Amino acid sequence: MRPYELVTLFPPTDEEGFAVSAVEKVTALVTGNGGSVSSVHDWGRRRLAYKIDDIPDANYLLCKVQMEPEKTADLEAAIRLDREIMRHLLVHDEGGVGPVIETAAPEAEEYA
Repeated sequence: MRPYELVTLFPPTDEEGFAVSAVEKVTALVTGNGGSVSSVHDWGRRRLAYKIDDIPDANYLLCKVQMEPEKTADLEAAIRLDREIMRHLLVHDEGGVGPVIETAAPEAEEYA
């Protein structure tokens, strides 16, 4: 099995149990295609670079996934069929922990 990172974007919502249901949905899609989820990082609601279907924000979810390379196409097909997921990105994890996961975001500096 190879390590992958899966980032999914969900429509913005203020529902209380949304993060739990999003994690369950992504985990079910991954395990249904023969993979396993080793960790999940909820990045929360963030502004998009451009609107998707006139929606300016999205809830981001990063999952560290282990699966066979030949099953990734099936996983991406299943994600594309899910209408709740706005966008996704599945990339091979080359190792290490990125700065997004290791540390909190630095405060923005103000310029006069």
